Amino acid sequence: MAKRYREVLIFVTGMTPQVITETIYVLVTHHNIIPDELYIITTKASKEKIEKELIHSGRFRNFCEEFSIPVHIINESSFVCLTGKDGGLIRARKLRSKD
Repeated sequence: MAKRYREVLIFVTGMTPQVITETIYVLVTHHNIIPDELYIITTKASKEKIEKELIHSGRFRNFCEEFSIPVHIINESSFVCLTGKDGGLIRARKLRSKD
């Protein structure tokens, strides 16, 4: 019987791109859920880190091939970068302690 729905994952992540692969790993290996597409809500700096560490390095492709996940689930349209009131991309900021 054909699937009647799509598995769409939505991540909200910062500077830890491994949260994406770790979540997908658990879904695939423990729940037999293969994602059809994914979206990543993040900042500009985090997007750049994800692209560098997962996509450009080939790690995400290798991960997908190892677990029979479609490699195309992550692409440029997967990223939703937060914007400010002026329409510019928001950069991550460290919170300062009030001490």
